[in-house]
Amino acid sequence: MDDLFLPARDPRCGPEQLDLERWYNGRLDGWLHPNSNDLGEDFTLAALPAGWQTLRGIQFDIRGVVVTKAVERRGGGLAEIWLRQPVQVEGLAVGQRVRRLHVLQAACPAEAVSDGTTIGSYVWHYADGTRHEEPIVYGRDLRYWWLPAGEAPQDLERGRIAWVGDTPLAQKAGARMRLYLTTYDNPYPEREVSHLDFTSRVLPSAPFVVALTVECNGVKH
Repeated sequence: MDDLFLPARDPRCGPEQLDLERWYNGRLDGWLHPNSNDLGEDFTLAALPAGWQTLRGIQFDIRGVVVTKAVERRGGGLAEIWLRQPVQVEGLAVGQRVRRLHVLQAACPAEAVSDGTTIGSYVWHYADGTRHEEPIVYGRDLRYWWLPAGEAPQDLERGRIAWVGDTPLAQKAGARMRLYLTTYDNPYPEREVSHLDFTSRVLPSAPFVVALTVECNGVKH
């Protein structure tokens, strides 16, 4: 979105680091767009290093957040904030043959779903008009972005801890922030991927994405 005033894309980024600038609807230091101070709380990823970054061996273009709609059970201002987010973010441009998709992601707003729950999906759209939907599964691919007090960061079946950081609000609760690197195999690597859609199931926890990197011809970028 034009009014987010995002950092410029690093010239080292190539086509493998998908450019999400058109689809970002939140800032790293603002989080709940359009106003990071909706509730006077620092629900942000301001501690996450921006730009060209390598996490768990994968190079990412990190400049914002793609947030999707969720149900906030506590109601009030938070409920209004989450309900104004999109159910689906469409048309994330790819335009190349892809073996794997590496996603920097987590879930929010609350840890209120059971492991094994599908909270969203990535929809692969191919140049030949076919499509494939890949579920985003809580407890396998990602978890809540707050790492609870006393809990050690642990990899999941498919999602690996890629980053752990802090905010003042989390520190008050004895918690930390976390992001997962989740890798999805393309079931049709011989087909050109035209674009991806990113969707939420609109549950009490929804996925958000910080960066996407594709792997082509078996080479990690």
